[in-house]
Amino acid sequence: MVWPEWSHWLIRQIKSLHPWLIVIFLGLCTVPQYSEQLGIFEGASFSSLFGLARYSAERILYLVPIIYAGHVLGTKGGIATSVASLFLMLPRALFISPTPHDALLETAMVTLFGLLSCLYIRAQRGWREQKEKDLVGLRFYVQQAVRSQEEERKRIARELHDDTAQVLASLSRQLDNLIQRKHRLPASDIATLKDLQEQINSGLQGVYRLSQDLRPSLLDDLGLIPALRSLAKNLQEHDGIVTDLKILGSERRFLPEVEIGVFRIVQEALNNIRRHAHASEAQVVIEFAEGSTKVTISDSGQGFQLSGRVADLPRSGKLGLAGMQERAQLLGGTLEVQSIPGKGTTLTVEIPT
Repeated sequence: MVWPEWSHWLIRQIKSLHPWLIVIFLGLCTVPQYSEQLGIFEGASFSSLFGLARYSAERILYLVPIIYAGHVLGTKGGIATSVASLFLMLPRALFISPTPHDALLETAMVTLFGLLSCLYIRAQRGWREQKEKDLVGLRFYVQQAVRSQEEERKRIARELHDDTAQVLASLSRQLDNLIQRKHRLPASDIATLKDLQEQINSGLQGVYRLSQDLRPSLLDDLGLIPALRSLAKNLQEHDGIVTDLKILGSERRFLPEVEIGVFRIVQEALNNIRRHAHASEAQVVIEFAEGSTKVTISDSGQGFQLSGRVADLPRSGKLGLAGMQERAQLLGGTLEVQSIPGKGTTLTVEIPT
């Protein structure tokens, strides 16, 4: 590093609190190093309190400011503190110690160990930074994949609603017109037509339900809360599970990707209750707080044995819960699962907003 860069770095550090703390640490380490000259301990060294000779403990104390500097100021700060410590230890080793060779060796070892500690801290920090970059890249890739998936869901839902559903509705109306002409058709044919109409209407309802599951129009038109109310209503009407939706705090809108992420988590949780919980009641609580939003989904079902961490869910075959955890992480939030066999399950999702 050229001198101007060093000078700029020094100016920045002088304005910080950490260098002054390091100077204080160096001073505190230097006092016992020269305790005899300062009249401290009355002829006994600080090292002798620990059964050591040649002021070994006093030299080892310099590792504290060196490692601290490497941690808070980086490698440059650690090197600068190591050099300062070396110059503070050298007079004792060269001019005062009765065994200068041993003292110089200890001084060199302390300095070398301090430098290696700073390099280790730098390597660990670089590894963590690289890991964070990899996670950011992976998260961006997953976000793009989820965004593409949602766009495809939206397209398919629109085609089902605008094309397939319209065709089925038109067929149902035509059959109804034929049925109205009872005097022209035999009774057996009318019964057949009514049966066909019922099947078409049932298929039409299935198409509408599938379209809403893929991408509810309420979510795009009115927002998260109306879409969640629709989910709770469908669970109660179609599956007979009494479902309560509670809103705590001041309701507000979020970014589209946040709303769709929370909606998918609640949707998957309610689907799990429908398929596996054998519950008679379910509850969804949305709590709007300052800086965060908490979503709690609970049921009165049979529960299950939760073994290990939430991160181990994919290996245990609970892919639905694993998918919810991934969505929560993409939103920068957390997912907690609590389940007791025979006493139901509670999922808590908290995201920053």
